[in-house]
Amino acid sequence: MLKSLKNYFLNAPVRRKLMVMLVLVALSASLVLSLVFSLTNYNSEQKTLARELMLLGQIIAKRTAPTMEFVKTGSANAVLKNLEDLAEKPSVILACVYFDSGELLAKYTPDEVKGDCPEFSELPFNYGYDFKDSRLYTYQSIIAAGQLEKPLGSLYMVSDLREMREHMRDIALETLGLLFFVIIGVYIFARRIQGIISNPIMKLTEIVEKVKKEKNYNLRAEKSYNDEIGTLTEGFNGMMAEVEERDINLEDQVRQRTAELENAISIKSDFLSNMSHEIRTPVHQINVYARFMNEDWEEASEEERKGWRRRVFDASGRLENLIHSLLDMSKLGRGGATLSLSKESIRDMVNSTIEGMSYDLTKHHVAVEINDLAEGLEVECDRTRILQILTNLFANGVRYGNGSTLIATIKKDTIYCKRRGEVPALHFSLADKGIGIPEKELEDIFELNFQSSRTRTGAGGTGIGLSIIRDLIKLHGGKVWAENNPGGGSTFHFIIPLESDYGKANAE
Repeated sequence: MLKSLKNYFLNAPVRRKLMVMLVLVALSASLVLSLVFSLTNYNSEQKTLARELMLLGQIIAKRTAPTMEFVKTGSANAVLKNLEDLAEKPSVILACVYFDSGELLAKYTPDEVKGDCPEFSELPFNYGYDFKDSRLYTYQSIIAAGQLEKPLGSLYMVSDLREMREHMRDIALETLGLLFFVIIGVYIFARRIQGIISNPIMKLTEIVEKVKKEKNYNLRAEKSYNDEIGTLTEGFNGMMAEVEERDINLEDQVRQRTAELENAISIKSDFLSNMSHEIRTPVHQINVYARFMNEDWEEASEEERKGWRRRVFDASGRLENLIHSLLDMSKLGRGGATLSLSKESIRDMVNSTIEGMSYDLTKHHVAVEINDLAEGLEVECDRTRILQILTNLFANGVRYGNGSTLIATIKKDTIYCKRRGEVPALHFSLADKGIGIPEKELEDIFELNFQSSRTRTGAGGTGIGLSIIRDLIKLHGGKVWAENNPGGGSTFHFIIPLESDYGKANAE
């Protein structure tokens, strides 16, 4: 039968041969491109699914860590409540939480799936994920903030990859549909070029075969005449130019996406490594004054007791707000924070901040001088947020001020608001005579995870605190900036309206 088909083809008219050849070449090229596209899409989908599941696991681990840290037993219900969020991810068919001792704390499975958690000894000790037996397995430690060396437990999850299979099925159907229309289009095109002569066809065929073998889309067919073959040649050359341009654009897009992914991974890594540093100050304050309340309560006066309670309250508020802000940043959800407004004395908040940092100020022999040029000035603000801003500014002054006296200035100023125009505002500044900031970095230091070249080694900057300050000041409708002092050191300024436009209109 094959011999008969071969003889039929050899004896068929040139027009029919050309039609068959064009269909075969176009189909082959489409299949190759479809295969490459499918493989690329499959690998990309695997990585995307793994990243999503690992990120989901990190969120659950963070939410589970406090429960495991403070309630060693009987906490299964609280942990299971966290795991129930996995119901929004249908592909997750099993999730298990273990104590660091290996004891199973909680297990989650969808209603339609039955499965048991493996023994803790059967789990890998390394953090990461693995594709095996048409499933995705993820393993990660549950770690309390500030205790990176001693995990509280482990989180193990299994996905049946149903989302990826559905996606690849859709891709396969779309590819088959595309191939069908390609074949139809090529057949119609071949039918319209009957009456051509053999030599131009053979030349064009040679070029097609060469492109097919070498995948060199720089090749172009030579146009012999201004007839149908000439038109076909021009069309072929145009198609090659489009494919070549598309390949170039695709390579650029791949490089761009790769760079974006690497940057995102770097930001996430820096974020996680810097969290413990940013929460250390309020945690330390709570610990110190809680120890005073525990050990010296009976001997202390009522005024001292009130002072301790107030400092613990302020520090815990700042800590809670900082944690919420960091979680918002980790989800790249800037703008999600809210304000609880009240009339507050800026001098009282500055004094409270200095009292809360008295230990660090004394330890580093740093004095504070307050220039209150607007005595009794009150501002409509979120007290907890402003205390967080002031604490971060004073902490930077202590850390990078080289032991110099910190000069805090309070004065009245104005700021332009879209809704009301020029309005009265609070202008606060904090100056030091420390290491200063390179001029070209005065704006960049407020970007997330940016570390000044003068604090990247030795001084220990994290690149998170100033970013939080910038976002909170913007939320109050104000602005923040830094400048270098003529005699050395730097000054940080912020201005916010005395009457907030929060919830009414955005200030510039």
